[in-house]
Amino acid sequence: MMRTVINIILIFVFCVSVTFARRIHKINLRATNDPSCTAGLTQAPTGTVSGYGIVSFSVENTNQIVYMETAMIVPPKQAHQGTLFLWPGLQPNGANFDPINNGVLQPVLTWGTSCAPGTQPAAYSTWWISAQYVNTYGKFPGYTGSKTIDSIFHSTISELNRISATEAVLMFHGVKHSHSYLSQSCTTKLTKKCFSDSILPKNIISLAHEIACNVLAPAFTKYLVKELQSVAYFSICYDISNKRNEKMLPIVAQYFSDFGVKQGIIEFIEQQDESADGLFANIKYVLESHELELEKLCSLGSDNTNVNVGNKHSVFSLFNELIPLLVQGNCYCNILHNSVKHEHDHLLFDIEAAILKIYSHFCRSSVRSLELTKYFDFIDQEQKVIKYM
Repeated sequence: MMRTVINIILIFVFCVSVTFARRIHKINLRATNDPSCTAGLTQAPTGTVSGYGIVSFSVENTNQIVYMETAMIVPPKQAHQGTLFLWPGLQPNGANFDPINNGVLQPVLTWGTSCAPGTQPAAYSTWWISAQYVNTYGKFPGYTGSKTIDSIFHSTISELNRISATEAVLMFHGVKHSHSYLSQSCTTKLTKKCFSDSILPKNIISLAHEIACNVLAPAFTKYLVKELQSVAYFSICYDISNKRNEKMLPIVAQYFSDFGVKQGIIEFIEQQDESADGLFANIKYVLESHELELEKLCSLGSDNTNVNVGNKHSVFSLFNELIPLLVQGNCYCNILHNSVKHEHDHLLFDIEAAILKIYSHFCRSSVRSLELTKYFDFIDQEQKVIKYM
């Protein structure tokens, strides 16, 4: 069944490609040097007919003239109607013709009623000559016909844009999977050696940090801010993190979009002042600098410290003065951690000692570890080893 479906698809694609590739336009042809040929080849004898021809091509309310010189063989008259292609085709050289990929005009002899008007009775059958433009590899001024199959699948992107897009995709992939900038630069150098015969890898640069920080980050931030400006409400979450001796403050927005709930980092700044006033001032400045309305802020999320969610003087209370209906968002992981920390003293046994004994029981025997692995497979759970015990 699958083979039949594939064959049908291949046949369909082939038919479509042939239809696009051999799109034909009928063209009236008149041989001006031979008076008997001005109305087609009326009463033309069998033999060779040559002369300087004029081709009139009319399409979409335009009438373009193309000149050509030809010699063709006229076969004997037939008792039935038919069409005969005369090879080889001709390349027009008119001033109004813009050739593409050496397209040719194909003269055609047809046995039947002459298409030349006013020269003989309509029922008079003879050879008459016309022309067809084969493969449509040419265009006339003002002509906007249907596209060929090549123009549909052929990319018009410049080489520089292709290289830039490749660099951006590689850097985005590395950042998304938390690869270091050093690792991404090394991967780029390795790609150049592995695909040395390709043009794109040769021209890719390894400036991972510059591309990520100066190209991707501003582009994504601009897209995020543009969406935040168009939504009705959004939420803000933040948490200070230590990076060596620096304190970094990521400000993250969450909002409803046409594709569901989205999150994104608005700004990532260095925050030395961890007081409520310092955090409030910086977060408020970030929102206003991106032209985000404070009235659209519906909730504020942070961990459960007095600086963030204290009743008297905190970041939440300062924002709540500006936005009375602001909702407080708490970190449930922090709540759970604090609950376990304070209730641990009320348990009847030492949990830490119990965990150490269980770990020691399994880690000292490979047979026991194998049995434990089988148990995890049986309950369809992923086994995780506890580190730093």
